[in-house]
Amino acid sequence: MYCELFLAAHGKPKANIYLFDNTASVNIDDCTNCNIFIGPSKGSVFIRNCSQCALMVACQQFRTRDCQDLDVFLFCSTQPIIEESKQIRFACLQIFYEQLSAQLDSAALSVFNNSWSKIHDFTPSQGNCSCLPEDANPLQYISFTSTEDFSLPPVSVEREHSLIPLTLGIRPPPSREVIFVLCFSDGEGKKALRNRCLELVRIVHDNTDTTQDRVRFVQSKEVDASADDLERILGTAERKQLAGNVIGMELCGSNAATTVKGAIERLGWTQLAYVAESAVTKQQLAKFYSFADMKLGV
Repeated sequence: MYCELFLAAHGKPKANIYLFDNTASVNIDDCTNCNIFIGPSKGSVFIRNCSQCALMVACQQFRTRDCQDLDVFLFCSTQPIIEESKQIRFACLQIFYEQLSAQLDSAALSVFNNSWSKIHDFTPSQGNCSCLPEDANPLQYISFTSTEDFSLPPVSVEREHSLIPLTLGIRPPPSREVIFVLCFSDGEGKKALRNRCLELVRIVHDNTDTTQDRVRFVQSKEVDASADDLERILGTAERKQLAGNVIGMELCGSNAATTVKGAIERLGWTQLAYVAESAVTKQQLAKFYSFADMKLGV
């Protein structure tokens, strides 16, 4: 069951607002120096006239207006919007709690469609938003502490536990080696394909995490593709029989192609994954992102 939620602290400082549930939309007004967590929202989360707050949000649409000095750990399936706001800092949301997977499914949110860093600023002046450091620890910005009055569910913000992959977003890639990985469904359903891709991402991270130039997950898209769509993107009819739900991922790092191909082989998915590592990579990525954005209406 979904509801529209309206929250307002009306200037009361240091309020903690935790919403571990689904909503249709959320409006947050007049909050100062608050910790705010908003679980998966099927629609929009609108922040107005707030300052000096830390937020963790998962939603389809995110927007701020008349806000200042916010730290936002965000999952957003469409382009986030800020308006008449400044000093807004964004990072990729990393979180796990027991009910999150079911809530994401209920809100029709795919963890592979995360546009957290692609901010659109309606205000003409530049420099109103930025990215937090890649290694920013959410617990240094927002706390999850139970009290005598209420008990919070166990929460982890560690990357290895998060259901949402950690992506670089629009940050400059640390390596010139960029690869495009396209994963296909074998008819197991969207949920199973997502879990399969999450397993691949975790294995790649675990195998390279101790190196200085580890393989990084840049961004991804999940979309339905016809046989003709796949042929246009890949430039070959070789994978047309795998038309349907697909997940495309961009990764970068020294030996990224070797690492990813090795993980795919160990998992036995060579027939269900395509890896581009040559001069056509950027061209195929551009075609895939253009197609996905058109299909998803981003």
